[in-house]
Amino acid sequence: MYVTARQGLEQAPMLGQHSLKHLPDWMRLYLNNVDANYRSYTWLFFIFLAHPTPHSVSTLRSLGDKIAFDLRGVPLFWWGELREELNRIRVRRQMEDKDFARLLSKYFRLFQEVDKRFKTFKREDLKPFLIEVLLASGRIKNVPGSDPKNWAGPFLHTGGPSLNLGKRFVREKLPPELSKRLTESPWYVQEVIYAHLARSLWVMANAFQFENAAFRKEVEREEKARTTRVIEKTKSE
Repeated sequence: MYVTARQGLEQAPMLGQHSLKHLPDWMRLYLNNVDANYRSYTWLFFIFLAHPTPHSVSTLRSLGDKIAFDLRGVPLFWWGELREELNRIRVRRQMEDKDFARLLSKYFRLFQEVDKRFKTFKREDLKPFLIEVLLASGRIKNVPGSDPKNWAGPFLHTGGPSLNLGKRFVREKLPPELSKRLTESPWYVQEVIYAHLARSLWVMANAFQFENAAFRKEVEREEKARTTRVIEKTKSE
């Protein structure tokens, strides 16, 4: 995602207009409206530029429902098509409107700064976050032959526990100046970066628990303790 988004900002001259004739009528009309009012859709362009799973964002729920119901059977394909068309509109508008280009670049640079800072942390220093991000999604279930050590990927839905971990990371681990810049940025910049951090934490945690038996035991102990607490709470109600 990081490389694709960066290339999208830097390779505008390589991309031109694209025929929308192969798209469903409603999606073509939607994209025509976005194109005509592109500044009002800065949030949409940034989400599709840098969010790991745009369909997880609550603001796009109605669009996701339409894709799921009108184009059932291939919803992920149509999310990909939508991303490609929005990318074409975005890079063309960036070429035409330098202020629009500078705004998106400003937000993406913040995204890069946070990502660069995240990569300076050692896994041992982030154990509470790593344990929490695995437990937030739970283990993969009902998949024949799945390794019992496999954990489900992070759910990056708006307001969900995984996304909230990204938010907490910003508050507790980033330098105050960088954290302030992020929390004062538009909501969609925050959501994209929180989601990216949550996914990065999960990738780190999943690799760590396979490579480090002691860490895996810590995760398992916390998992067992939480299960016990839930059972005891259920019995007492």
